[in-house]
Amino acid sequence: MKKYFKIILNRIIQIFFVSLLTISVDYLIFKTSHNDSIWLGESIEAVASIIFGPVVGGISTFINCVLTDFLVYGTLEFFFVGIFEALSMTLIGLIYRRLIKDEDTFGVKEIVIFNFIQVVVNTAVIYLATPPAAVLFFEFIVKEWGQKGFVEEMLALSNDAFSACFSVALIGTTLLALCIAIRRHLKKTGNFVDAIKSFLKPCFISNEYRPRALIYSIGIIFSIALTMVDGIISGHTLGQDALAATSIMFPLISLSTYISNIITSGCSNLCASAKGNGDYKKAKKLFTLGFFTTLVLGVLQIIFFFLIQDFYFDYFATTEKIEILARQYYQIYIFVPPFMAMTTFLDEIISSDGDDVLSYAGYVVSFITNVGLSIFLSKSIGMSGLALATMISYICYLIVVSIHFFKKDNTYSFIFYFSVHDLISFSERSLKSNIQGLCMFLSSTAFTKAILLFWGSDYLIANTVLCAMLEIYEIVNGPSEAAEYLIASYEGEKNDEGIIILFKEALSSCLFGGTIVSFILLLFPNIVLALYGVEDSPLRFELITCIRFCSVGVIAASVGGFLSDYYGDIGKPLWSCLLIIFRTALFPILFCVTFCVDGGTVAMGKGLLLSQIAAVAIFFGFVLIVNGSKSIPFMLDDPDYEKVDIISFEFTPKEHNRGINWINDYLIKQGINDNKINNVKNIVLSLFDKIEEKREKNKVYGECVFRFIKDPEIIIKDNGVLFKPDITDDHYSYNVLMSCNRSTIHI
Repeated sequence: MKKYFKIILNRIIQIFFVSLLTISVDYLIFKTSHNDSIWLGESIEAVASIIFGPVVGGISTFINCVLTDFLVYGTLEFFFVGIFEALSMTLIGLIYRRLIKDEDTFGVKEIVIFNFIQVVVNTAVIYLATPPAAVLFFEFIVKEWGQKGFVEEMLALSNDAFSACFSVALIGTTLLALCIAIRRHLKKTGNFVDAIKSFLKPCFISNEYRPRALIYSIGIIFSIALTMVDGIISGHTLGQDALAATSIMFPLISLSTYISNIITSGCSNLCASAKGNGDYKKAKKLFTLGFFTTLVLGVLQIIFFFLIQDFYFDYFATTEKIEILARQYYQIYIFVPPFMAMTTFLDEIISSDGDDVLSYAGYVVSFITNVGLSIFLSKSIGMSGLALATMISYICYLIVVSIHFFKKDNTYSFIFYFSVHDLISFSERSLKSNIQGLCMFLSSTAFTKAILLFWGSDYLIANTVLCAMLEIYEIVNGPSEAAEYLIASYEGEKNDEGIIILFKEALSSCLFGGTIVSFILLLFPNIVLALYGVEDSPLRFELITCIRFCSVGVIAASVGGFLSDYYGDIGKPLWSCLLIIFRTALFPILFCVTFCVDGGTVAMGKGLLLSQIAAVAIFFGFVLIVNGSKSIPFMLDDPDYEKVDIISFEFTPKEHNRGINWINDYLIKQGINDNKINNVKNIVLSLFDKIEEKREKNKVYGECVFRFIKDPEIIIKDNGVLFKPDITDDHYSYNVLMSCNRSTIHI
């Protein structure tokens, strides 16, 4: 009896807290935005239905629906909708728990099953079943509404079904993955605090990655902000016509970014890979080649943009006043590309050399300079001042990042070198960023042209918002970019275990960041309008609804952005480019432009949301057809990956013994003779002692990598104080990789 009473009490407590949470979230969202286009409660309720059981999910959904409607609309007449929403969440939990036997697993298969269930159930129950049920069983309510009111309510239900499907698909999937991971650790540790500690337990990879992820996330915010500053300042200081003029310039800026980065990513990636292989001379040659090629590309853009000016404004035909303002900006901006190109290149290079702090400082200095000068110069010389401020900010950025090359720990210098083959390799490795830049150019061009063609210059504000959302989709890729050089280093080692650990770490970070940004935009969509000074626009309600739909797509964009970066980093450029094309050009243009014809701004917001989900789903459909399910999601099919092994540890006496024993057993397994094994162990013991001396009381994490590719070797890394151990053995070599010590023992 006590057992059943305890179960019932637990269920009541769970229902209470889930109901309280969902009511608070949904009511807060409505009160902050005065917009009911998306309710977030369904995501939490779907997760509760799986984690706590269908009964908890169903009852809490009904309570949330009824009480939220009462708080928002002051009526209980929509209670019958709550019955069907509760039924929907109950069925999601019931069917999922029946189909999935292992409750602690949540991989690709489980994600697909969960979302298939929730889409089918939400569509069938909320959208298809509710209208006939209302007619059959709730006639007294329908009569009070009248035909027109009933039709309006059913149209609202179609929006509810749409928002439920996609908010659960993105936010619900993320929350469910997090809850299952915590529950899995909870079973191992026994209490919640220890479960969280176990979940966040550091290792060498996480210690190297997490600070970089934070710095890159902040840095990319400043980087994206740099591209948005001109629109933001123009809206506040020069008015909506100036904002519309900067909106016309989005395609030009996207095109310039594309041309400037044609080789940047590939060069820095190959430099990091060369360093991962210990070939520092090769890395310096690649750096020199990339430096001068980037400089030439920047200068050529000035000539190109000067020649196409009239064509550009003929294509984006708008009002005479807006065109005059846009031309003022254009005539100065064409001198920006050389500085932007060199800044981007050097920033990538110093990041690959481990100087993230200086990279971050460059972002901050450039951002502050741009904002301050834009406000001052725009008031004195108008649109030309905005472009001039942008150019000066890039010059400041360039000065800051150049400091790295005067530091002692800089590993790059000029070795004059030219190779067509390496230029092609740069382009191949940069294919991902090139395609992304080109796709952003095509998308911004399509959005701008479609809005001008179908809705006119008055709707260019909507174009500003949509392009801003595309930029925000890139903001959440900071954790992804932070992983780029680490993945490249592990790819150079052919270290699949390191890549997989880093993949999971980076994907989790991207999902976390995407979820946070999504929640912020759902709660406060007015932030975007306030940034551009258009919160009083006649299009305000449409723009808020558009932003809220776009915000749900941030989570899918964070996943898609990470995966496209990852496949490029491991040498799968074609797969990387396919996903980029899907998520930044093909589907955004397909959905948004098509929806724009008939549905306006709100429909374009829905289209942008749909485009991100469709891109990832259809991409994996292609991967499944071509490579089979075993390759999803890592795609590590090189046979050399089987010849590398890894162990992670903390530098403590106990862990030293574990590491030495593991090395001994592994070398015996590989058939290495006793003399060589003893020599390796002596070098390792000497290295461990020296690291122990340097670490003092600080925690130092490391990893040991066995590579049996061509010449067998052991690589030992640590993230303690950078120093070169005084080990003189001919089989030992040392270098710095990123921000860690890298010792190599050649067997």
